[in-house]
Amino acid sequence: MGFASERPHRLFTAGLGLAWVPSPLELPPLVLPLARHARCDAGPVHASLREHAQTALRGRLQARKRPRVGSAR
Repeated sequence: MGFASERPHRLFTAGLGLAWVPSPLELPPLVLPLARHARCDAGPVHASLREHAQTALRGRLQARKRPRVGSAR
């Protein structure tokens, strides 16, 4: 049993004869904590990576809060 969303499965199922099926269980969202050392704070590459990650995640969180069209929420 995996916990991947539907989209990444396409990378693996096509050539391997596998199928993706939704879980019959209501599972909580996965939390993936990240850590970094303070010495990396000043590095321009790390700062850029953090900025891109925050922008991408902020957009996903905002999209998740919007009600879906046709949903009963």
